Amino acid sequence: MRRVKIVATLGPALDDEERLKDAIAAGIDVLRLNFSHGDKEDHKRRLTLARKLAHDMGREISSFGDLQGPKIRLGMLPATGVELEDGSEVILVSGVEHILGEPDDVPVMLPVAYELLAHDVSPGSMILIDDGLIRLVVNDIDGPRVHTRVISGGHVSSRKGVNLPGINVSVTSLTEKDRQDLQSMIDIGVDWIALSFVRTPEDITTVR
Repeated sequence: MRRVKIVATLGPALDDEERLKDAIAAGIDVLRLNFSHGDKEDHKRRLTLARKLAHDMGREISSFGDLQGPKIRLGMLPATGVELEDGSEVILVSGVEHILGEPDDVPVMLPVAYELLAHDVSPGSMILIDDGLIRLVVNDIDGPRVHTRVISGGHVSSRKGVNLPGINVSVTSLTEKDRQDLQSMIDIGVDWIALSFVRTPEDITTVR
């Protein structure tokens, strides 16, 4: 008996009917609809086709909608991006989309489109950028400016995601976009709902 459930994201890579059919035959048990991308009609079309194929193949297959949750992102950077060197100082500026200056300014200043960044972090906090490829540690906080040191550097560009591991961020777990997507999930009939950034029982109650 196979005791592992295989979850596959149902997105553009499986838009080809034959490829989707092969993937289901290979053992997909659960289809994930990622509501960070696409719209209601995209997800409905994909799920309807997948369910039809699974039914025709005699397969039982379930689905869940994955809510995006709050996204903290960098603001706009120069078109060429910015290079962050290991050990260098980087200042993150809370609640701004743009910073006037040159990419080679020292220290580098990066805009973060989240007003409460400086409120939520403290010295010693870790800040991850671009799915953890870039790692910073907070040294000091001065008003909206968060002074950090680069632990693991690299190239960053506009709108990359910012994660605050282990920090109880002030932003709500269920955004307005999530509420709209939740209604879409109900309308297209997903079996399960996945909520990102759960922190309290009330987060679950609200979605329920």
